[in-house]
Amino acid sequence: MAPLMLARARLSFHWGFWIRLPLVTARQDTLLIPPPSTLLGAFASGLASVLRDICGNPYGELKVTMEKSMNIVEIPLLRELVESRVMREVFVKVIEGFGVKNVDLSRVFQAPYVNLENIEKDWRRWSYAVRTTGKVYAPLMNCEIAYLIEKRALLNLAEKLCPGVDGTKLILASMLSLSRLGSVEGIVTVERVEVVPGVECEELKESPSSPCPYFAITNDMVKEVAEARRVAVVNFWDWRDESFWYSPRRSINTVPYVIPVDSWYLESGIIPPFKSCNLIDDVLRRIGRGIYVVNGDEKSFYPIPHC
Repeated sequence: MAPLMLARARLSFHWGFWIRLPLVTARQDTLLIPPPSTLLGAFASGLASVLRDICGNPYGELKVTMEKSMNIVEIPLLRELVESRVMREVFVKVIEGFGVKNVDLSRVFQAPYVNLENIEKDWRRWSYAVRTTGKVYAPLMNCEIAYLIEKRALLNLAEKLCPGVDGTKLILASMLSLSRLGSVEGIVTVERVEVVPGVECEELKESPSSPCPYFAITNDMVKEVAEARRVAVVNFWDWRDESFWYSPRRSINTVPYVIPVDSWYLESGIIPPFKSCNLIDDVLRRIGRGIYVVNGDEKSFYPIPHC
């Protein structure tokens, strides 16, 4: 296996977040848990700031091309991250605080999405609309996001995007530049960033008492894990699928993830702090492998089903 490193950041929300589902139109619902694709997008946003302000490389801008009389929109930096295989895994865990989902009616400015001829007829009528809008209110909720990174791919990407800048420093600067999760309103404050330079995938020896992150499982594990109801199982979009990162999204593959909370919490629209790894030991034993990180007296574990 190629040498790996783990980059992680501790952050807190100001009021909460709003993460829309792909392929939705008028109904602007939100996901209750930030999916891996959103975490990758947050990292890319921080990286784009670093490339623009430090490297003089405005790489994060939108790219629009035509394909069969249709506008194809993509963010080249995100596609670069996916195609380079820099990110092996993406994790998040809620450490403190609660989030509560609410769906309400909001007045939305919709002029950019209306045909020009309709706006010209009666712009007051077409400029605004009332939409059902989902939000997760989570003031001061504290969480950790983590990225398992392949070193060799990182060095190659860093040399391509910002020649002469060390890849580890590029990662640190990008994570310190994180400002939001989800939409632009989902403001976060980064409190601490850490890069663990050398980690290895190991067999599970013990399940630490620290909070466990969410993690992917294989499809053959879903039924057995879901029946236990001691954890929740949620399908997130496959962020490794390159077609997910540009329009049109004709089909989207999903991957099952274990959320270390009692399933009734998510069914009720609530995000509590995630359970400790030792409280879901029976689930982790089915995974059997992952990354240990020791920081003083604290030992953290990041499960990986295919390492």
